[in-house]
Amino acid sequence: MKKRICVCVCIVALAGAGCSRIAGLLPKGKEAAQTNIATGDVVAETTDAAQTEPPETEAPKPAKPEAVKVKGIYISAFVAGTRSRIDEIVEEIDHSQINALVIDVKNDDGRVTFPMDSPLVTQLGSVKTTISDIDGLMEKLKGHDIYTIARIVAFRDPYLPEQRPEWGLQLADGSLYRDKKGSAWINPYKKEVWDYLVEICRKAGEAGFDEVQFDYIRFCTERGIDEVVYDEADVKGRSQTQVITEFIDYAYAQLKDEIYVSADVFGTIITSDVDAGLVGQDYSDMASALDYICPMVYPSHYSNGSFGISRPDLEPYQTIFAAMQASWKDLEDAKAQAAAASGGAAAGGSGSGSGSAAGESAGQSTAAGDGSAGATADGDGSGSDGTGGGGVPRSPRAIVRPWLQDFTASYLGSGNYREYGPDEINAEIQAVYDAGYDEWLLWDASCNYSWEGLRE
Repeated sequence: MKKRICVCVCIVALAGAGCSRIAGLLPKGKEAAQTNIATGDVVAETTDAAQTEPPETEAPKPAKPEAVKVKGIYISAFVAGTRSRIDEIVEEIDHSQINALVIDVKNDDGRVTFPMDSPLVTQLGSVKTTISDIDGLMEKLKGHDIYTIARIVAFRDPYLPEQRPEWGLQLADGSLYRDKKGSAWINPYKKEVWDYLVEICRKAGEAGFDEVQFDYIRFCTERGIDEVVYDEADVKGRSQTQVITEFIDYAYAQLKDEIYVSADVFGTIITSDVDAGLVGQDYSDMASALDYICPMVYPSHYSNGSFGISRPDLEPYQTIFAAMQASWKDLEDAKAQAAAASGGAAAGGSGSGSGSAAGESAGQSTAAGDGSAGATADGDGSGSDGTGGGGVPRSPRAIVRPWLQDFTASYLGSGNYREYGPDEINAEIQAVYDAGYDEWLLWDASCNYSWEGLRE
């Protein structure tokens, strides 16, 4: 009996003194049920450890990788998700100058290509799994020092309007507008769509992608588009170029601390205000709101006579060089205007190493949307003054990273195209370098590239 009393007294003394060993026997961070030695009552008590430990916080988001001078190619989600195909491509990359892959994450069908933890994506049923092991794919690519770019097809989306008709382009009777393929398009004025696209981008970053790249970041221009009715409650007086730039501003503000952001634009908008306004792409203004901007300067996409070249597809070096010189002039002029407006010196840097991201698949329609090379569009340039609607010219900051052609445009007809292979690819790449830029991407929808011309 004396021993029991002695033991109780000792425990009381130790507990009263806050003995760390006694406290250590209790669960940390939680209220622990204990017996009051004096009364025998069970009481809830928060341990000293729980009182002194800082509250748990979310794990820090992974830092953005160091910028890479990209020399990349596009691959479809099917190729990325097929073990034998991705193994072949990685093997080729290991023996070439290629160091980056652009991979479909939200594809041309509007489907998300791998499962992602997003209530919104799940609710809409957007996932159609093509890449079944995204973690394994990322691990493999990172293991070979391959920079990864998530292609996000933005406003050309035949799936989403079927799930949310109010988010799609609509005719006067409330039905969905459909292009010549019968596909619906998203309404770029809808803020809900912006949030949906940003959510997919964020999840791509969490999956391990280094960069997100918006493609089809434009308005539809196909036949019958003039019958689409826009609600002024959505439009709010904004032009097409203004709203596209506003979307970029919005997305970039959400994503800039997590992942690099780029966008594909028509090459023809650089020299045609008509094209710029019709598709809603103002080159220099978009370049002020991105990390990278990727003009699609495929020779096949320029009409005969462009840049004084009778048949651009037959002259890959001359066409690319002229297009990239036009890019340089446009961005330098925009910088000078911004500097003059602010009273400061023009900021440098859209030349060597300046650029952005990818492009719509070759053989797709140009600005006029009818599939003819060099067709044009109509525009007022973001507020008609390249200001993004804010009234003050903005200085372009994006690095220019053009899309080049690694496909044969036989659809141009006899005498207007040539077979593209290693020689043509090297001519295009050299033109990029000679124009003062040092990043580029190659497009071939079939993902069969001219590797012989890409060896180091």
